This record gives sequence, structure tokens and C-alpha cells, in this order.
Amino acid sequence: EEKNLRPVFSPAVETLDAKPGEPMTIELNVEVEPEIKIPDYAKIPLTQTTASDVADKEVDAFIENLRESKAVYNEAENAVAGWGDYVQSDFELKVDGKTLENRPDAWFIIMQHPSSQELFAPLVGKSAGATAEGRARLSEQFPNKEAAGKEAEYRFVLKQIKKKSLPAMDDALAKDFALETLAQLREKVRTY
Repeated sequence: EEKNLRPVFSPAVETLDAKPGEPMTIELNVEVEPEIKIPDYAKIPLTQTTASDVADKEVDAFIENLRESKAVYNEAENAVAGWGDYVQSDFELKVDGKTLENRPDAWFIIMQHPSSQELFAPLVGKSAGATAEGRARLSEQFPNKEAAGKEAEYRFVLKQIKKKSLPAMDDALAKDFALETLAQLREKVRTY
């Protein structure tokens, strides 16, 4: 109170010196709220964006994200796996001959992303029942620290393939977002 401190957590005792007949000395370490100085916000210049400032490509990109949020995956018989497909497979991952993961009936989206492309590439072009094997270097951020950054062997046994289906960019899509027409959806996105 004397120093007007506002602790965030309970103090931690750093040292405690207690000798008979002498005053006790306690040293505490305490985290306090930072002092925040807020400038006069009324002096901060603002530029207001109008709907006409939003480019059509930005509206299109946002609507494409809305379509992605409504995507469904449908089972596809006699299909071959491709980027973006949702597949079920048995999966095994080994490092230095030791099994780190053994996941039967695991589901994966075959992502074409730098962090996973090497892992999933052998699945592309395969049909249900096929085996895909490969080697890949695990990320330094891999959860198992002993295996992080090491070369790994992996094996997929593909069981099922589901293909992504996006809704059409039409009035039905707008209705999914409580609007009547695609034009209304575009305007709503533009002015949001």
C-alpha cells in the first residue's frame, strides 16, 4: 500500500532471515500491473473506410472463405486421393526404428502446405486399399522432443477417400447466411 503497488500474483518469498532476538527480514518478489499511459485518443487521426474502398477481389476472397466454411466431404468410390481430400487410413510413424505413432482408422486432410506436403505427397494418386510410404524430416516443433528435427519413416494404408464439395456461389449460399440473394451477401461483406 505504501508504494501503491498492484500485484498481479501472490508474492514469492526470495529470502527469509529469522534469527532469535533480531527483527525478521523477508524479501519478496512480486509481479505488478504495468503502468500504461494512454495518449489523448481524440488526437489520433482516423481514416474512415467506405464500402467503395473495398476491392471486389477482397469481397470475393471473403465469400470464398464462407464457401469453405460450408464445405462437405462426400465419400467417393473408385476415386484416387488428391490434395484437399479427406482420407481415412491406418498410419504408422517411426523414428530410429521406434514406433512413435500407430493410429488405425485415422482421418487426415491431404494438405498441400509446406509443413505437411512432404508427408502427404505419397498419398496423392492412390486408391483405397493402397499403401503409401515415405520418409520426411520432422519439424523442430514436433511434440515429441526426442524425435523433433529427425528423419522419420511413415506408412499409410488408405481405406477411404472423401472429396470436398463446396456450395455454389449463388443465392442458395446467401440463404445459408440469412440473406436472400448473392448480391445482398456481397453488399453485406463489402460493408461489414
